[in-house]
Amino acid sequence: MLRRVGTIENNLIIVRPQKNQNYMTYEYFSDKETGSKDLSSEEISLVVWKAIVATYDNFVSNCALAGEFRDECPDGSMVCSCNRRQLEDVLKGEVPDLSLPVSKGYYDEDDLPNKYAILDFLQFLYRHVKDPIEIGYHSFYKHNHYSFSDGGLFKLQFRERINTIFSRNGIVFFWMEKGKLNGQFQNH
Repeated sequence: MLRRVGTIENNLIIVRPQKNQNYMTYEYFSDKETGSKDLSSEEISLVVWKAIVATYDNFVSNCALAGEFRDECPDGSMVCSCNRRQLEDVLKGEVPDLSLPVSKGYYDEDDLPNKYAILDFLQFLYRHVKDPIEIGYHSFYKHNHYSFSDGGLFKLQFRERINTIFSRNGIVFFWMEKGKLNGQFQNH
C-alpha cells in the first residue's frame, strides 16, 4: 500500500521524507561525509528568510524579473533593468501579508514574515522569472539592453537555489520541476 507523505500547496510540496532522504540539488562536502539534514521543519527561520531575500536581490539585479517589470532605456523602448518599484507594487497586491520593501540586511525576528507570505512570495517570483538575453550595450548610459525568453534556465536556477536553501536548513518544502507537483510516496 502506498501512503502519501507530502501535501501539495500550489507550486510547492510539503514533504515528509524518510529519515535522511533529502531533495537538495547541490550536495556539500559535509552532506557527503555526515549525511544530509533531515527535512523535518516547516519553520522558515530568519537565516533562511535572509537567504531568500538575497536570492530575490540577485534575480532583480541580473534582470531575470525585468521581462514583466521593465525599466526602459531613456533613449527608447529597450529594457535595461528591472523596475523594482513596479514589481513590489504588484507583489503587494498579490501577497498583501508581505512587508515591503523587500531588501537585504534589514531584518530581525520581529520583521520575519509568516511562512505563507514567504511561500506566496516565492511562487510570485517563480511565475515572473524569465531568461534575460543581452541584445546590446548602450555606451552612453553604460547599461545593457535585454530581450527575454521563457527557456526556463533562470527558473531552474531559482528553483535549485531555493531547494538548496530549504534542504540545507531541514525545511520540508520542495519546489518541483517546472512548477509540476508530484506527491512523495513511501510504502506502508
